[in-house]
Amino acid sequence: MSEPASGSSAKAILREEGRRRLESLSAEAKVADAGLVLERILAHRDPRDANRMPGVLAYLGDGVEIDLDPAIRRMFELEIPVAVPGVLETRGSMVPVALDSLRDLDQDRYGLRVPRKPWKPVPMDALNVVLVPGVAFTTSGHRLGRGGGYYDRLLARLPRTVVRIGVCHAVQVVQDLAIEAHDAVMDDVLVIPGPA
Repeated sequence: MSEPASGSSAKAILREEGRRRLESLSAEAKVADAGLVLERILAHRDPRDANRMPGVLAYLGDGVEIDLDPAIRRMFELEIPVAVPGVLETRGSMVPVALDSLRDLDQDRYGLRVPRKPWKPVPMDALNVVLVPGVAFTTSGHRLGRGGGYYDRLLARLPRTVVRIGVCHAVQVVQDLAIEAHDAVMDDVLVIPGPA
């Protein structure tokens, strides 16, 4: 499905609405249930090697995105290898880098939390699952990011065997999104329910 000529303005409006919805949520509502995240990750474990823990590319939330920190702590406890994206100096490029702790983090030039350098790159073929943030998602896996294309470029370089899981709050789920050929599609969308 290709995007109409006015698609970029439609995306800009959706981004603004999505960001506003996320910012209106309490910090508590943005915290992903660790058990729910782990259940979804482990559901995608390679059936040929069910004893091997999957390598996960997670992300370090920025205060607006769904907070994965509790799930990352559980992954450490279960000895699941965790990586997070590191933004390179080349505009728009990210690489998976090992995350060994949620302590000793630095901030990059965008103010995002990253592991302290020197980074330990993680080979793309060591990953089984990638958890992807976004501004909006459809239940069929279409994603609207923030507009920089960082994740689309990273996901395009991952082996097709890596399961792409969009992580969002219920308020981020939309009926339809205008998409372009380069937009990455998720294999699964994990919707974090709102507070009871």
